[in-house]
Amino acid sequence: MQEAVLKVLAETGIVFEDPAVQKEFNEQGCQVDFTTGCVKMSEKFVMSAISAVPACFTLKTRQKKNEVTITSDASITNFALGGATKLYDKAHKFGRVATRKEFYDNLTLADALPNLDMNSAFPLWGFENVPECMVTIESAAAKLRVGGKAQLEGAVFDEYQWITQMGKAVGADIVQLANSASPLTYYKGVTDRIRFFAKNDVPIQFAPGPFKGMTCPVTNAGAVVSNNAETLAG
Repeated sequence: MQEAVLKVLAETGIVFEDPAVQKEFNEQGCQVDFTTGCVKMSEKFVMSAISAVPACFTLKTRQKKNEVTITSDASITNFALGGATKLYDKAHKFGRVATRKEFYDNLTLADALPNLDMNSAFPLWGFENVPECMVTIESAAAKLRVGGKAQLEGAVFDEYQWITQMGKAVGADIVQLANSASPLTYYKGVTDRIRFFAKNDVPIQFAPGPFKGMTCPVTNAGAVVSNNAETLAG
């Protein structure tokens, strides 16, 4: 599997939309096609980058007892999706958006679970009467107000900047999502986001979304190879 991933990175390559990113890869010795934006990375380059990653790191939280250490050894961190913010009203048989109180009650419950180490971004987004442009920001703020656990957040536009600053204001690390565009592509908006996270010492979770038979090979093995190549490229 590792050989296949390294082969994709070296022979097929990953497309990076931003010319500045292409230039940086070129300066690091990667093979870059400045017309298509395709960047090919040698095994030596990839393995050198992997070796620079720390063996473990700790996510700071508002409450020190809830800090989470991410490591590759036997220590396991539990993640959970949490509860949906759209509810089904049995009495009237229709779905509705959660009220502010219901949303906060849900977060309070999640924060009290002893086996939950990190609140996820999904689907804990928004409650009633919140404008669409503020949904992710209000949701992140709610988790910081109510909870003392580690936190994962995503963003649609540039709200990740505000969410990052909120976390820093209360001394909490917020893991942020960075999504490649399958197949094997990173658009400028995502690499801008990655640059911001790196500059501000923000932990990143790379989350490709290959779809078997459409944006990656139809086989399980092929999908995993495509997924891991996009992750390592980030």
